[in-house]
Amino acid sequence: MRHWITPTLILIATLANTAELQTRERLLHAFAGTAEADTPAPVLSFARVEPFECDAQKSWHITTTPAPYPSLYFKLPAAEDWSGYAGLAVDIRNTGKDTLRIALRIDDDLSADGSKHCRTGDAVIEPGDSGTYIIAFGANPASLGMKALPGLDGVKTVGSAGAGAFDYSHIVAYQIFLVRPSQEHTFTLGNMRLLPGQKQDFNHIVDAFGQYTRQQWPGKIATVAELKTCHDNESKSLAAHPSLPGRTQFGGWLDGPQLPATGFFRTAKHNNKWSLVDPDGRLFLSVGPTTVGMGNPTLLTGREHMFSVLPGADATLAKFTRTNDEKQTETLDFYMANLFRKYGDDYRNAWKDITLRRFQAWGCNTIGAFSAWDFNANAKVPYTFTVWVWGRHTTLPNNMSDVFDPQFAIDVADTLNAIPQHVRNDPFLIGYFVGNEQNWGYSGVRSHYVISLGALAQDAEKSAAKRAFIDQLKTKYPQIAQLNAAWQTTFDNWQNLEPPFNPKDPLPDDMQRDLSDFLAHYARTYFQIVRDNINKASPNHLYLGCRFAGHPKEVLDAAIDFHDVLSFNIYQTVPAANFMRDIDKPIVIGEFHFGATDRGMFGGGLLTVADQAARASAYRNYLRAVWEHPNFVGAHWFQYTDQPLTGRPADGENGNVGLVDITDSPYPELIDALKAAHAEMYDLRFGK
Repeated sequence: MRHWITPTLILIATLANTAELQTRERLLHAFAGTAEADTPAPVLSFARVEPFECDAQKSWHITTTPAPYPSLYFKLPAAEDWSGYAGLAVDIRNTGKDTLRIALRIDDDLSADGSKHCRTGDAVIEPGDSGTYIIAFGANPASLGMKALPGLDGVKTVGSAGAGAFDYSHIVAYQIFLVRPSQEHTFTLGNMRLLPGQKQDFNHIVDAFGQYTRQQWPGKIATVAELKTCHDNESKSLAAHPSLPGRTQFGGWLDGPQLPATGFFRTAKHNNKWSLVDPDGRLFLSVGPTTVGMGNPTLLTGREHMFSVLPGADATLAKFTRTNDEKQTETLDFYMANLFRKYGDDYRNAWKDITLRRFQAWGCNTIGAFSAWDFNANAKVPYTFTVWVWGRHTTLPNNMSDVFDPQFAIDVADTLNAIPQHVRNDPFLIGYFVGNEQNWGYSGVRSHYVISLGALAQDAEKSAAKRAFIDQLKTKYPQIAQLNAAWQTTFDNWQNLEPPFNPKDPLPDDMQRDLSDFLAHYARTYFQIVRDNINKASPNHLYLGCRFAGHPKEVLDAAIDFHDVLSFNIYQTVPAANFMRDIDKPIVIGEFHFGATDRGMFGGGLLTVADQAARASAYRNYLRAVWEHPNFVGAHWFQYTDQPLTGRPADGENGNVGLVDITDSPYPELIDALKAAHAEMYDLRFGK
């Protein structure tokens, strides 16, 4: 994931703003003997520790086994005040043969749950690489409207994660853990210490084009004339190389076998490997970016000091400033302003034209999820359609729909029927994603059964899901005494179960089996309603799934029966596919990306690598791994444009995740990798 080339990199950037900052390092753990304070011994989870010494550095050699979160957890003897320091640092070397995704976390309360009372960040270390990894302290970047902050004393930084306020004067624990490893990992840890604090200045960090003012890089725009010159040069290049050879009008494999043509996209197996088939009957592997659109605003109100040029002094910026009357805030869209500067008054049509030309020249044959509706049905590049089911149906406590509420099926039908008919009849439409990264459940018993427990926690008078669960239990347990024996409860009658019920831990095994049965019932009901309504409203197009993040086995088993194509968002250096061993379905990756901070961006997204060359290499390696697996039929990059330097308004995300930057200029190394990877994909998948 991340390939480190500098000796020291900061993992999470925040702002140390206490009045008196510590001026020297404080050793927390030398990994042998005692440090300046009582050294807590780690609580090991799926990890083995062996001390060793290298170059007079006392270290630990760690071996972890596959588990959701193998960890070394350090609980302090008493809460400590770390507010005067810049961050917690540790030296790490990846001694294994696989890429290592490792995370650091600090807690300000023992009730920390991975989000509240936590600050967490992760790094990716390639085999043989090493460095100093730092989780930095101070103000929450979210309080500044950003996930990631600019470099600290010239050292690159990426963001932090954690909900709500955090008290750096009351640290109770810290830990090092791996994120869902699928194989054994080995690495070394050494020299854990607190670093001296330092302050940052955020005045005038953004220029008139939305770029970072305190860094220079190849391709940085200084004038409007440079923008126009870039456009002219790119237009000539696109005209000289308009498309990849050997492709159908849809981007299918023209030089491959001719299969029956239906006039629409479908799925098929070829040489025991799944594939999409384009309307002309040619094998089709789906590649391209998500979130293709022009809007890319950032918050202005309360952060005016960050911008070196304000809308009042620049008519173009003023043109793309918007007021939210409800929130009494203003946003500024540098991307739209740059499109206007670059393409002129007809910038909307000019942007659509050059974007479609880019996709054809780059071999991007799919417009992925969350893209602008008016960009679809373009008759040049196939696309997916993202459906969000809104309406009057009730929901569960985790915001999942109550699928047993009759209104849910009505709302699904209304949503699909609202899609324009010309889209529903379009051969360039591949199919529909419905939802994204919904909370189906994750690791841990309560998380796994969050839907079933959520139904139990509701009142049966108001919740159709609760009534459905009780009905399922009555079928299995004709007498309430039988339920009590299985669940270790003391209900006098079935009516006692109708009010909200929150079982205490540990959940009995029989109860967990019943929670599992209801989860499967819920999932099958959900997917069947969605599938049936897609088939009715748009029978010629594919159901592409819900873009899983978490996927309990019960949910995945249900999804297999109702989907044309399953979809998963997989942010890994290469997509681990262990959970797909028993699945005989085509699968599309709904999201993946790699980012870097070498060209003015503060964050690298969910997977940060060293620089633009590393992004390019990571892209090509990822796709090669995709085509090696017989189930994968596509992979969609998140997203088309970089996020705003100072963060998008909703959540502050500000990563270098785009194929193009804030000035609508493509990243040349990454684009070269796209073209190379897309040119070879059919040969790699199916053979020459």
